[in-house]
Amino acid sequence: MGYGIMPYRIDLGYIKTCYGVNDDDVKKELIQKTSYELERIDDNLEVEDGWEKAVDILTEFLDGKASEAYNGAKHWYILESLIKILGFTCNNSYWYPIGIDPLFNLNEFKMYTIDSENKISLPASDDFPVVFTVERNNFNTALHSIRNSDFEEDQILQFISWIDLAKEKNQDLVLFYY
Repeated sequence: MGYGIMPYRIDLGYIKTCYGVNDDDVKKELIQKTSYELERIDDNLEVEDGWEKAVDILTEFLDGKASEAYNGAKHWYILESLIKILGFTCNNSYWYPIGIDPLFNLNEFKMYTIDSENKISLPASDDFPVVFTVERNNFNTALHSIRNSDFEEDQILQFISWIDLAKEKNQDLVLFYY
């Protein structure tokens, strides 16, 4: 099998509006829309093994809190469940499976950062997923870096297509690696 990139397009500002949202109806709707994913996350990262319940972590996020527990991985999988319903999945046919070592050296690929002001502080994962964000103001630099990397031509072209569509829709990129 192997590891690969799951790319998403989303306006990161939209995620910030979910953090500490004051509307209880919006909270209920987001919890309801992510309920299947939350159950799946709990099945893999079980409460019996010391993990917090996924719905509790999401509720904390929606209340504007992020626990500093060792649940970093679970926080990021839960954030991915929000991104899945609020954003758009990109075609990753050339990015799965793949190694990501070159991305660690690119400054415009920020790790475990969901907002440029760092007001949302989620604990980093000590394993998977590895999460990179590429904010739209860094797209040109990211394109230059990817074009000059060791990735294959098909991967580069697919990355360009992600950037082009994100630019068109005024969105950012979030890349989950697992």
